[in-house]
Amino acid sequence: MGLELSTAATIRSFIGIPLTESGRQLCETLAASMKSRVPSSVRWVAGDNFHITLLFLGNQSPVVLDALASRLSLTLAQQPSFDLHTKHISTFPDAKSGILALELSPCAELLLLRDKIQQAALKTGIRDFDSHSSFRPHITLGRFRSRTETGICNTKAACQFRVQSVALFESVTRAGGAQYRTRFKFDFYSD
Repeated sequence: MGLELSTAATIRSFIGIPLTESGRQLCETLAASMKSRVPSSVRWVAGDNFHITLLFLGNQSPVVLDALASRLSLTLAQQPSFDLHTKHISTFPDAKSGILALELSPCAELLLLRDKIQQAALKTGIRDFDSHSSFRPHITLGRFRSRTETGICNTKAACQFRVQSVALFESVTRAGGAQYRTRFKFDFYSD
């Protein structure tokens, strides 16, 4: 069965950075290096689901998502590619949480990109997000099935990778976990 886009009345969606092939390989390598150091009950994220969430949109109609995509296409037309730097692998957002994540340094380019996306969402009429929450960019590598098994904290992981696009994703819940499908993709230009 292929990845068919939803035609439901509302679609659970978010805007994020899809990883390039080298970014996916980096995350897969880092996750593999952690497997001997964490409980066997961690459910690892599939490589094709690695991403950096910039703005969670919640449930939106296809019409609203189409309008947002049109606005983003104009807003991001001159967006240059940029590099992101990793900091460490840790339980996210704190030591008692159930997510194992690769945390990233929030560079000026990333924060400006997120602001542009928030403004586009607001102009499209999407207001169901917290624009004032603290933004901690990360890539989820795995999820602990039990929070009592967490305890990994600040394993250094100093790498970098190139950000070359943003995508509007839809999230489909499946028995094995969520599956993210690219609804629209906005490529950046390389300088």
